[in-house]
Amino acid sequence: MVPELDLKPVHKTEMPLDVDELELLAFLRFADYEKVEIKYKDGKIDLIEGTEREMTQKVHDVINQKCYEEIKIRKRDDGVITSVVRTRKKKLGN
Repeated sequence: MVPELDLKPVHKTEMPLDVDELELLAFLRFADYEKVEIKYKDGKIDLIEGTEREMTQKVHDVINQKCYEEIKIRKRDDGVITSVVRTRKKKLGN
């Protein structure tokens, strides 16, 4: 009923990634983030922020890690720490 059609793709779907996009992929694979924000400047990726909830490590260990990050400690009224929320930041060198 239908004549044979050439259904091969005309254009390649593969697009090469630039260095900033590769940095973003590496950042995403580094940890299990709850939220990732990408900030652009002049149409290029400028800053990547990944937020994760840390419940297994001690607060002292989290603070002593050599990362550019923001740390929020949540605790109950009786002083027991319930979670440590940290946002790791990576500035890309555009």
